[in-house]
Amino acid sequence: MRTGAPARRRAPRPATELFSEALPLSPKQREVLAALREHPGGVSVAQLSEILGMHANTVRGHLDELLAHRAVHTATAPIHGRGRPTILFSARLPDNRAIAREYLSLIEIMADDLTARTPDPEERFATAHRIGRRWARKMTLADEGGRVGADAAFDQLVQRLRQLGFDPADEPESRGDLTEETPEGTRVVSLRACPFVAGEAAPSPVVCAIHEGFIEEYFGATSTAQTTMLPLTEKGRCTLCVRP
Repeated sequence: MRTGAPARRRAPRPATELFSEALPLSPKQREVLAALREHPGGVSVAQLSEILGMHANTVRGHLDELLAHRAVHTATAPIHGRGRPTILFSARLPDNRAIAREYLSLIEIMADDLTARTPDPEERFATAHRIGRRWARKMTLADEGGRVGADAAFDQLVQRLRQLGFDPADEPESRGDLTEETPEGTRVVSLRACPFVAGEAAPSPVVCAIHEGFIEEYFGATSTAQTTMLPLTEKGRCTLCVRP
């Protein structure tokens, strides 16, 4: 009979560690890795040497580094006749686009589920808004620092939005979405892309509410300024206003 606390299960390796951008690789190592990704069935050192026009020893050196970073996988080719078995190398890196499509499908299902379970539009918006705020709080826990100046806080927000895939830009034409009552000194950012959109379909209002809650909470952690999101204002873009 077992006694004591149950053994803690070990989590698998995060897939983000397999992204090529996260690996400290040289340009040549990335070239080797790119060639391996073009041959998912695996290639030998000799084949890779011919593909890249590199000496076999040079290829082996790069492969050793990639193996040390756990970026490649090795397998033994089927043996035909006598001789030493051939080692085949293949990339372990995921396809970023495939992962993005997978996440987008999941987000779409979750947004549809929230819409179905919350028929009241105001309640649905409030729930999505809270999700966005919780998301931002979890993200800010990993960030350093507290309150900063208005300009620094604005720059941090724009940088984070760029990292997340919103493609933010300070564009003068975006000010056409503002009203005459907009306070002087309001900064306007055009969000030219959405990380939660697949294809040409407009995002669910639930997604827009999540993003609005995220931006309010994330920016509020470093600044006393206020933010307003104007979804789909023009040309398929959203407008973010930061008021002093």
